Amino acid sequence: MNLRAIQTLVAVVEAGSITQAADQLGSSQPAVSMALRELEEELGVVLVDRGARPLRPTHAGLALYHRASRLLTDVEALAIAVRSAAAEKVASLRVGLVVSCAPTLVRRLQQMAREVEIRTGLTPDLLKALASHELDVLVASNAADEIEGIERRPLVREPFVAVVPAARAERVPDLHQLAASMPLVRYTARSAIGTAIERYLRRQGVESAHRFEFDSSESVLMTVQAGLGWAITTPICIAQTRTDVDRLRIVPLPRTTWRQLYVLYRRDEFEASAERIHALVADHMVDALRAAFGARHWIHDAIEVGEISVQA
Repeated sequence: MNLRAIQTLVAVVEAGSITQAADQLGSSQPAVSMALRELEEELGVVLVDRGARPLRPTHAGLALYHRASRLLTDVEALAIAVRSAAAEKVASLRVGLVVSCAPTLVRRLQQMAREVEIRTGLTPDLLKALASHELDVLVASNAADEIEGIERRPLVREPFVAVVPAARAERVPDLHQLAASMPLVRYTARSAIGTAIERYLRRQGVESAHRFEFDSSESVLMTVQAGLGWAITTPICIAQTRTDVDRLRIVPLPRTTWRQLYVLYRRDEFEASAERIHALVADHMVDALRAAFGARHWIHDAIEVGEISVQA
């Protein structure tokens, strides 16, 4: 028995008329008659005395009517309870972030649960925490294809860019000349971004001395800003630091390579929370990009953040 057929029987019994029941259900008289007939065929009993005016339920129909009425009341209460639960905060939520944990983002995340734990760090460490159930939702630059039972939703796609001190040169030379003239300020090889950058440099045949290596974009970019080297990073990494963009020269890389960020969560767990985090982090990134680069910066054209236009 499907719920629609049960609703049809209740409406017919209470209205005493198939025509009036059809009006109440927003349906047609033939559709109501068919639903009632199919229900009778399924149960193998006659539920309504069609010869009576108004229509009357049979003994079997009356028994079904009483139980069906209670069932429909329970279903309505269930729907209300589910919607209420969706609107409420979950008891606790553990979130991992490879992006900057700005105060505005922290405040937004805290509104999602009564108790929120936020962990930042390198992608490999955070992926292990997600796989071992130490985290519920993770924003990371790895799709975690190797971890079973993980759902993923693309969050942002952005190009890697070269960054040099603004005062260093009027024109940025090619990468080989740049690597020969000053040291590369590196991300640690333990990080996903550091691994991606080293892979790109090997493909381009670019070698640069190992002199500086840091875990954070803040340290990388402050070192470049101080005139001590050059770096490869991404627009979002720049936007989420305290770096003075006017003291940097930011240029696209030859044969552009890309970084993709994802929202990851375990299948059948915290799906609603993951959707909200996706929206919150996307908003946060767009705000940071607009603040750092202005509304008309060329970088915006190359970045895809959720479904939000950076230039809007």
